[in-house]
Amino acid sequence: MKTTGNLGLKKPEGTDLVDIADLNGNMDILDNAVTGKVDKVTGKQLSTNDYTAAEKTKLAGIATGANNYTHPNHTGDVTSTGDGVTAIAAGVIVDTDVNANAGIKFSKINAAGSIMDSDINDEAYINMLKIGTGKINNATLDQLYGVTAPIQGQLNERVKQTTASITYYVRSDGNDNNTGLSNTAGAAFKTIAKAVSMLPKIGEHSRSIKIAAGTYAEAIDLKGFGGSGPIEIASLGTLASGVTNVQRVNVVGCSSQITLIGITSTATTDNAFDVIACTWVWLSNCYALSGGGGTTYGVCAYGSNVIVSNGIYSNKGGAIWSRNSSNVFATNIQGANNSIGYLATEGSKIGLSANTLTAVLLSDAKQGGLILGDPRESSIPLQTTADITYYVRTDGNDSNTGLANTAAGAFKTINKAISMIPQILNHVVTINVASGSYSESVKISGKEGSAHVEFLGTSATIIGFTAERCKRIVVNGFTATSTIGAAFNVYDGGMIDIRNCIVIASAASQPGITISAQKADIRNCTISNRNMGIFTENGEVTSITNTGTGNVIGIYSSHSGSINKYGTQPNGTTPEAVLNGTITSGVLNPWGDNTTGMRTGVATGGGGSLQSIPANVFTKVNYSNEYFDYLDEWSNSKFTAKKNGLYAINTLLTFIGAADGTIAEVIVYKNGSKDQCIGRGGAVKFQDLSISGFTITDLNAGDTIELYVQQFGSAALNLTNDGSYTNLRITRVS
Repeated sequence: MKTTGNLGLKKPEGTDLVDIADLNGNMDILDNAVTGKVDKVTGKQLSTNDYTAAEKTKLAGIATGANNYTHPNHTGDVTSTGDGVTAIAAGVIVDTDVNANAGIKFSKINAAGSIMDSDINDEAYINMLKIGTGKINNATLDQLYGVTAPIQGQLNERVKQTTASITYYVRSDGNDNNTGLSNTAGAAFKTIAKAVSMLPKIGEHSRSIKIAAGTYAEAIDLKGFGGSGPIEIASLGTLASGVTNVQRVNVVGCSSQITLIGITSTATTDNAFDVIACTWVWLSNCYALSGGGGTTYGVCAYGSNVIVSNGIYSNKGGAIWSRNSSNVFATNIQGANNSIGYLATEGSKIGLSANTLTAVLLSDAKQGGLILGDPRESSIPLQTTADITYYVRTDGNDSNTGLANTAAGAFKTINKAISMIPQILNHVVTINVASGSYSESVKISGKEGSAHVEFLGTSATIIGFTAERCKRIVVNGFTATSTIGAAFNVYDGGMIDIRNCIVIASAASQPGITISAQKADIRNCTISNRNMGIFTENGEVTSITNTGTGNVIGIYSSHSGSINKYGTQPNGTTPEAVLNGTITSGVLNPWGDNTTGMRTGVATGGGGSLQSIPANVFTKVNYSNEYFDYLDEWSNSKFTAKKNGLYAINTLLTFIGAADGTIAEVIVYKNGSKDQCIGRGGAVKFQDLSISGFTITDLNAGDTIELYVQQFGSAALNLTNDGSYTNLRITRVS
């Protein structure tokens, strides 16, 4: 039997017997041989080269991405060593070789002068942070291209300096495309802002803007002007209110002297004249009359030195506010109907001279500041040493002494005479006012002492009269014409006599005479055409033989006030009205015990030391001074009734230094227990906290009354020991 040459498979011949075992053996040999073979792939063939182990090891040692290229060194336009460029010859790279997206880092430019002005085209961008101090001077600034418009504007302003004095003109019929150099429609600017923009920021010569009469719907904004040369912005019209009008004036950060002349601000929601961080600003014959009130001011100086002269500032929350260490000198200014006249805060000062400015609430206020009077008044003593008479005439002069009734001796204004009065009056001071019209609101404040001030008018007409916190005042023979407030307004004092005075100017929403928290004797006066002829709130008024018609209410007593009337009274649509007050003709009790000493009458007040009232605790009020006690019913700040009846209780309590908005209330304790609240109030800015209370209550014999007070501040407060402002009255009325 034959076999195959490779695998030795058995091949039976024709005479051989076929053995099944031989066939199975062949199959096993083939099966084993197949497992060691590689399948043939169409189109492929086996290499005729042998792949050795050494070649495999060499291939495994080559890194991914590696090559065996060596860059040749180069010389010429570009010098290189290996793969690095060491130099590029001058002129090799030109503008056209750098496309719009190319960027060159400034850190790659080291040598001085590497980039010349001619190397930077119009589109080049230079980071200004890369330009060191002093490397570019003013002369070459214009060679910088590509800076943004705001930066270019700043650069332009930096180099603006005067070379000579310059004046620009503004007219409502001008044009901002004009030169602004003459006062004609064809040359003048149309807006003040354009003229201001033309002023050099740094001036060693004078810079002026002349504004024609008219109304300009813009503000005057002066910011950052310096140099020794002054700036003047002046009206070309008459120096009167309403001739040259702007919205407001804002002067900020100027070291140059700034003067504004004849400018009227019409601002109602902003301060009329703001001066911030300026060395020297003068407002001459300027005006702010438009209403606004609230927190708007005529002049607000912040960290600046300001002179305000010969202007009018009215109808504002405050006429002049000096703040943040400012120094303001106000001379010969006028104004009315401001809430506050002068306000000095935060270490600032205001100096005053010959002013007639008045305010509705406070003539002046100091919160960490100082307000100084006329320098000529520095010799005024604290108290009188003899009786004094000052004379006032319409042909007088406030530079006079006021001691003679002649044009050369008398004062021109009543307020000037008041400014000469010492604070403490031990002798009578008389101000004799000649006949005529005086365009001023007269105000006197804080006069104390055993004597009084007497105003004697001979057919003299004034705007209004105010007396605050004065112990004793007499006013005789004046006509008051105010229609924006009470013609005569008197409060928080001792006693005032108002005699032979006239109020007839029509003001349907304003009272004729107002008396608050003090006593008054009003006689032989005429009060007509007001909402109330005589009005008192927590005051005691004696009204004798007064007349008047056309009032809404003739006489009105409110909030513990009382009016004791005799003879004729001012008439009204409603002759008399009360709101928690009383009006009487002198007979409170028709039962026969109206004689002093027969009926309960207790009067007591503060005295001794101040009483400390802790916060949020009911504390009994100690009334240390007893003025009278007809039936011996008062002891140790407690009232004990001796008879059954109705008793009127009237009290006034005043805290010192209460913070704005602090609330307090006064409670009547009957027989040691809380009975009723008779008064509650809150502190008003710049004023002490005063609470008045009034009630009528029934008592049986032996019942007791004490008054307790509670204040809701953050710390203890003191009740004043001044009996004028802390007192109690108890009277049996039936």
